Amino acid sequence: MRCCAHILCLIVKDGLKEVDYSILRIRGAVKYIRSSASRLARFKACAEQEKITYKDLVCLDVETRWNSTYLNLEAVLKYKKTFDLLEMQDNKYVEDLHKGKGVPLEFDWDDARLLLPFLKMFYDATICIFGSYHVTSNIHMKEVFAIGRKIRKCQENNDIFIRSMAT
Repeated sequence: MRCCAHILCLIVKDGLKEVDYSILRIRGAVKYIRSSASRLARFKACAEQEKITYKDLVCLDVETRWNSTYLNLEAVLKYKKTFDLLEMQDNKYVEDLHKGKGVPLEFDWDDARLLLPFLKMFYDATICIFGSYHVTSNIHMKEVFAIGRKIRKCQENNDIFIRSMAT
């Protein structure tokens, strides 16, 4: 039964290639703030200035595990304004990130925001499949058909990015 979850993982990893560059930029921004206590303190100060009070602080995802990328993006998107403020206040942030892929641009944040519902759909299905001790084929089929219905619905979306991800 684990092969169903493995197939879901392969599908997601293939889909993530479409937005790989955006994810790499966001990952670079997170890596920057998590690399030292002073940078993290500066980030927290920017969050306070933006009056953002989320309990979950951003953490670095594991590049080879798409589910950690999903959890990371879910947390990071809440702090978008904080990253924008950090970019304006911290020249070192901009310098360091330009040595790599660069700072996350607006379309990177948009890509992540649009990607999140797709990842959530697969994340929830994977949790359902892995989270059960007695997984039966009817549970797999229910999850797979639900994903199929959601993807077909996305194929009719007006947004080109969402439509292209669904096809």
